[in-house]
Amino acid sequence: MTIAAVERGTGSWNEIEDYEKTRCAWFEGSLSLPGGIPSHETFKRVISALHCAELEKVSNRREAKLTPEAQQSLAADLTAALEAMRAPSI
Repeated sequence: MTIAAVERGTGSWNEIEDYEKTRCAWFEGSLSLPGGIPSHETFKRVISALHCAELEKVSNRREAKLTPEAQQSLAADLTAALEAMRAPSI
Protein backbone atom coordinates (compact mmCIF):
# COMPACT_ATOMS: atom_id res chain seq x y z
CA MET A 1 0.00 0.00 0.00
CA THR A 2 2.79 2.40 0.90
CA ILE A 3 4.66 1.78 -2.34
CA ALA A 4 1.51 2.50 -4.32
CA ALA A 5 1.07 5.77 -2.44
CA VAL A 6 4.71 6.79 -2.91
CA GLU A 7 4.51 6.00 -6.61
CA ARG A 8 1.54 8.39 -6.79
CA GLY A 9 3.56 11.25 -5.31
CA THR A 10 2.81 11.27 -1.61
CA GLY A 11 5.55 12.89 0.45
CA SER A 12 4.68 12.29 4.10
CA TRP A 13 3.18 9.63 6.32
CA ASN A 14 -0.03 11.64 6.64
CA GLU A 15 -0.29 11.90 2.85
CA ILE A 16 0.19 8.14 2.58
CA GLU A 17 -2.67 7.56 5.02
CA ASP A 18 -4.87 10.06 3.15
CA TYR A 19 -4.09 8.36 -0.18
CA GLU A 20 -4.95 4.95 1.25
CA LYS A 21 -8.25 6.25 2.62
CA THR A 22 -9.22 7.65 -0.80
CA ARG A 23 -8.56 4.19 -2.26
CA CYS A 24 -10.13 2.35 0.65
CA ALA A 25 -12.72 0.41 -1.36
CA TRP A 26 -10.09 -0.86 -3.80
CA PHE A 27 -7.66 -1.91 -1.05
CA GLU A 28 -10.38 -3.57 1.01
CA GLY A 29 -11.47 -5.49 -2.10
CA SER A 30 -7.90 -6.65 -2.69
CA LEU A 31 -6.55 -7.12 0.84
CA SER A 32 -7.79 -8.42 4.17
CA LEU A 33 -8.07 -5.28 6.32
CA PRO A 34 -10.22 -6.21 9.33
CA GLY A 35 -9.16 -3.02 11.14
CA GLY A 36 -9.56 -0.82 8.09
CA ILE A 37 -6.81 1.33 6.58
CA PRO A 38 -3.83 1.56 8.96
CA SER A 39 -2.89 4.92 10.47
CA HIS A 40 0.08 6.96 9.29
CA GLU A 41 1.91 5.91 12.48
CA THR A 42 1.46 2.24 11.56
CA PHE A 43 2.80 2.84 8.04
CA LYS A 44 5.80 4.68 9.51
CA ARG A 45 6.51 1.95 12.08
CA VAL A 46 6.30 -0.89 9.55
CA ILE A 47 8.36 0.77 6.81
CA SER A 48 10.98 1.92 9.33
CA ALA A 49 11.38 -1.69 10.49
CA LEU A 50 12.02 -3.01 6.98
CA HIS A 51 15.54 -3.72 5.87
CA CYS A 52 16.52 -1.44 3.00
CA ALA A 53 18.09 -4.33 1.08
CA GLU A 54 14.82 -6.29 1.09
CA LEU A 55 12.81 -3.26 0.03
CA GLU A 56 15.31 -2.63 -2.74
CA LYS A 57 14.91 -6.23 -4.01
CA VAL A 58 11.14 -5.80 -4.27
CA SER A 59 11.58 -2.47 -6.01
CA ASN A 60 14.12 -3.93 -8.45
CA ARG A 61 11.77 -6.76 -9.42
CA ARG A 62 9.01 -4.25 -10.13
CA GLU A 63 11.35 -1.93 -12.03
CA ALA A 64 12.53 -4.75 -14.29
CA LYS A 65 9.07 -4.71 -15.86
CA LEU A 66 9.21 -0.97 -16.70
CA THR A 67 10.75 0.98 -19.56
CA PRO A 68 14.20 2.51 -18.86
CA GLU A 69 12.68 6.01 -18.58
CA ALA A 70 10.03 4.84 -16.14
CA GLN A 71 12.68 2.95 -14.14
CA GLN A 72 14.78 6.08 -13.75
CA SER A 73 11.81 8.20 -12.72
CA LEU A 74 10.54 5.62 -10.24
CA ALA A 75 13.97 5.13 -8.68
CA ALA A 76 14.37 8.87 -8.13
CA ASP A 77 10.86 9.21 -6.67
CA LEU A 78 11.25 6.25 -4.31
CA THR A 79 14.68 7.39 -3.14
CA ALA A 80 13.42 10.89 -2.37
CA ALA A 81 10.31 9.58 -0.62
CA LEU A 82 12.22 7.11 1.55
CA GLU A 83 14.75 9.78 2.54
CA ALA A 84 11.94 12.15 3.48
CA MET A 85 10.11 9.49 5.46
CA ARG A 86 13.21 8.53 7.43
CA ALA A 87 13.93 12.14 8.38
CA PRO A 88 13.15 12.92 12.01
CA SER A 89 9.68 14.28 12.64
CA ILE A 90 9.45 17.85 13.86
